[in-house]
Amino acid sequence: MMKFAPVAILLSALAAASPVYQIEYVTLTEYTTILVDYTETVSAFASSQNTPAEVVQSATSAHPEVTVALSQPSASQTTPQTTPQTTPQTTPQNTPQNTNTTPSGTSIANTKGSSPTSSPATGSVFSGQATFYNPGMGACGMVSTDNDFIVAVGDKLYEQYTPDGNPNHNTLCGAKLIAHYEGKSVEVTVVDRCGSCSPTDLDLSPVAFAQIANQGLGRINLTWEWA
Repeated sequence: MMKFAPVAILLSALAAASPVYQIEYVTLTEYTTILVDYTETVSAFASSQNTPAEVVQSATSAHPEVTVALSQPSASQTTPQTTPQTTPQTTPQNTPQNTNTTPSGTSIANTKGSSPTSSPATGSVFSGQATFYNPGMGACGMVSTDNDFIVAVGDKLYEQYTPDGNPNHNTLCGAKLIAHYEGKSVEVTVVDRCGSCSPTDLDLSPVAFAQIANQGLGRINLTWEWA
């Protein structure tokens, strides 16, 4: 048994020193992908493998190219597009409206300014009393102020000169008369009526009353006549 020991040891040493051939396996995987486009003809191949580039070239060259042809839609099959038509719109035009406005502080009715047609004859002198008041819108339809030389005649006298019952149409409106007091005179225009006055009394504006008498008197006896 001992004589075989050196031989076994020698064989083991030779076996350890000798090269051992190793077998390696390479797996080659090939993929073919076809892309389809409905608008144009496309052929494409994609290869995927885990081998070196030289192996890829040799592998792909073995397969012929595959071309997929798709028919293009003809012009007669295309759906026509319709263009929407717009309807013109008409813009309404605003028609200007005539608006009559009456300025403040002016006459809104009678503008005759004529003397009464049936008044007492010019030259006749009347006696009565005179007072003063703060005027505004008068019975004749005219607006007056304290500084206007105007007068309101007695209500009964005023009524005699209203032809149609409308006080704005009274023929005394705009008529002028002259009032006299102690040597002083003032000319005034009829624009109103005095409800508390007698037919021959006068109710003057403050400025007209002050023209012939002191306002502190309040009431005076005077004479007057149509101008």
